[in-house]
Amino acid sequence: MKILRNNNPLVRFAGLILMGVAILFAAWSLSYRALPERIVEGKSAVYYVPIRTDETVTTFIRILVWNLAVGCIPIAVANLVSIKGFPFGYALSSYHWAMYGVLLGTNSFIIPGPGRFLPSITTLLNGTGLYEIAAYALIASATYHLHLHEEKAKREKTSRLRALKPSRSESILILLAITMLAASNYLEAWRMFH
Repeated sequence: MKILRNNNPLVRFAGLILMGVAILFAAWSLSYRALPERIVEGKSAVYYVPIRTDETVTTFIRILVWNLAVGCIPIAVANLVSIKGFPFGYALSSYHWAMYGVLLGTNSFIIPGPGRFLPSITTLLNGTGLYEIAAYALIASATYHLHLHEEKAKREKTSRLRALKPSRSESILILLAITMLAASNYLEAWRMFH
């Protein structure tokens, strides 16, 4: 737990990645073995949002806006509240790791693959989802210190109304996360048409 509270945002990011990959593989393995194929399909708002267009660029823009709106921004906003040093954005990031594992294990994607994806590093690295979720984790670690409200001990609440300004290194990591997200989203859009 200390690694997730470290003052260095890169150390926090490494901790979130390690925790996230463990959550992803646990969810992936369990869903692969225990859940029917495509059981989660249609259970998310993304299925009802017209993401795909007739061309790569506009599809990319829609995918990027979607990921910013449901991933990055909610995680940064959730980090405004922290309980005993654990910001809510970390919990939201963990949810995305788990959900991606379930999607892989049940093949419940908008454009499904030929079948379920057996849990493997190769499959994980070849998809774009890993990089999207890693960008979410990078946002979570870069916005860790931006909380307005922190519950420190039992029934003790502290409000910190202060300027919500990330440090220079945190700002760089936020830009890196958005760049990584944009690159993975462009690749995802490009793969839809090629």
